[in-house]
Amino acid sequence: MPTPVRHPHRKPKTFGRTAIAAGVAALGLGGALLAAWLRRAPAKPAEHAAPDLAPARPPASRPRRPRAGGLPPRSHRGPDQGGI
Repeated sequence: MPTPVRHPHRKPKTFGRTAIAAGVAALGLGGALLAAWLRRAPAKPAEHAAPDLAPARPPASRPRRPRAGGLPPRSHRGPDQGGI
């Protein structure tokens, strides 16, 4: 039986290999960029330090304000509210 002859007008199918090579190249480039980004050191770490959020001293005690819904003193009430 004779060996089958490939037709001269057909191109070899290389799209699969090209796609795999392009994918590997993209992964390599992405990995290199990620590694470079993770390795870079901050320019001035002192400027980006978190501020100290704790108060330096306890706040001064202030008198408590009455509730907003509470009754005003009798002297501040009008005649229709039981005042003077």
